[in-house]
Amino acid sequence: MLSVQIQDEIKRWNYDSSNDDGMPYIAAVLFPDHLEMSDVRCEDIDYIWLLNEAKEDQMLRSYFQKLAQEMKEKADARKQTICFQTLIDSSKDLIWFKDVDGRHLIVNDQFCNFVNKSKKQIYKQGHCYIWNASKEDEKVCLDSDSKIMQGTRTQEFEEQVHTNGEDYIIKSYKSPLRENGKIFGTCGIGQDITGERNLDRKLQIIMDHIPFAIAVVSKEGILTYENRMFNTYFPEAVQYLGKDTGPLKEKLHFPHHIEEGEMVEIELRISDEKTTWFSYYEKKILDVFDSQIEKMLVVQDITLKKKLEKQKERLAYTDYLTGLSNRRGMLKSLENDTSGLTVIMIDVDNFKEINDSLGHGTGDEVLKKFADILKKVFAADFLIRYGGDEFLVITRLDEKNSIRTKMDNLLLEADSMIYANGEKKGIHISCGISMGSDAIGCTMEQLIQMSDEAMYYIKKHGKHGFYFYDEMIGMK
Repeated sequence: MLSVQIQDEIKRWNYDSSNDDGMPYIAAVLFPDHLEMSDVRCEDIDYIWLLNEAKEDQMLRSYFQKLAQEMKEKADARKQTICFQTLIDSSKDLIWFKDVDGRHLIVNDQFCNFVNKSKKQIYKQGHCYIWNASKEDEKVCLDSDSKIMQGTRTQEFEEQVHTNGEDYIIKSYKSPLRENGKIFGTCGIGQDITGERNLDRKLQIIMDHIPFAIAVVSKEGILTYENRMFNTYFPEAVQYLGKDTGPLKEKLHFPHHIEEGEMVEIELRISDEKTTWFSYYEKKILDVFDSQIEKMLVVQDITLKKKLEKQKERLAYTDYLTGLSNRRGMLKSLENDTSGLTVIMIDVDNFKEINDSLGHGTGDEVLKKFADILKKVFAADFLIRYGGDEFLVITRLDEKNSIRTKMDNLLLEADSMIYANGEKKGIHISCGISMGSDAIGCTMEQLIQMSDEAMYYIKKHGKHGFYFYDEMIGMK
């Protein structure tokens, strides 16, 4: 018979006496002289304790303490296993553990879902079965595992796998497993980055097909990316990838410091034959916390825009019929300093009769052909269609003899002009000339007025000729 104290000890431990399978532990307490009387089958017993009745209390207490310690350790190990499996099953990444032969021992739910197999099916299976892979693929995997087991640290891999009829890109981190310095397997964590790689590809295609040259620079000023257009415009930029952008900006004449949103226009000689205009601005790249992580350099070819602007400006300041400057162009181009300038006002004689008798089309032809004569005779000077059939020549010729020579040539060319489909020859012109050297301090407006008066003077005195303003004053 057991003592009351020991019976109480048994009751005290009975509440947690279960083994790994959730079944109760069975411990038989036998005395040597009762062995033959026991009808308990040994295979049903987890523990058999033989006691000497004289020392039963001390021995039994020791047995119970060892059993309690073992039960606690197994219970803790069981809970740790549950915690570990629950933890890895909660991960959205693929997690696996292999032995040294590459057989899978532990995997998480995400791994099972990814390969469409259960943990029971995966247990102790190799790469071929799990991934429906070829022997060549399995060899690559085993070589990778071997490389990991030879190393001492976690290694990163990016692999393409095929499962469930689809291709995936898996980024994995694999590590060796050691106990007391001995390798007993490998473990790995895999992330499906197929979506990220597809997004990268989409962004790359978009970036390479937008009509802007774009480069990305880190906070430290290192060039980290350039799109196809940037490389097309500035092929030398490739050698600056991974390097400081200062020398590149210097070479391309990009501004070193520019405010956010500020745009500057730059004219660059791309080759010996071609000059290109670019607009340039910088844009911060912010993270989710609105902190700058990088910045973009955005360059756009605005050569066509510049050409259109020049064309628009030319149209605004140019007479559409003759191609000469108009009054607005004259005011924009000329400063008020008239020293050394000579102004010649020219009027086509009897132009109204040409329009009335031959038509406005012929009148336009006369004006255009006469403008061509002016361009020929006064090639180096500023020519203006002042209005209607009136023209201005502004020249730096300040010697009357040189001016007379030019004017004689002009009159001869006008007399020889063929128009109206070859049926008519020659026109007459009346010209007035004022010289800034003879009217120091006069404004351009006053010089024009004086040349206009000289021109009307010759018109009143027979037309077809030229007069200098100062000589006209003498004649008066």
